[in-house]
Amino acid sequence: MRYFQAIILALCIIFGFLAYYYHDRANSYCELWKNSQANNEYLIKQRREDNEKTLAISERNRELEKATKMDKSSFDWNYDISHSPVILRLQSNKGSLR
Repeated sequence: MRYFQAIILALCIIFGFLAYYYHDRANSYCELWKNSQANNEYLIKQRREDNEKTLAISERNRELEKATKMDKSSFDWNYDISHSPVILRLQSNKGSLR
């Protein structure tokens, strides 16, 4: 009978260690999953911000293209371009970037 009790006790200890090991391992996998979810959310947020910046730059470029089409100055080396709509717009954008 003592052998049977010793075997049962040994099995209980082994199963206890296994349960603790797998529980700890499951917790570490849970933490890894939470970290990957947080990284995904951060990357999605960054992608949206980059997309918004790209759209703003694209809109600014379209406006500058319109301004160049509206600019009536013909090609003349002596023409003063300092007060043309394109130069004024670029100067205002340069000041807003600082």
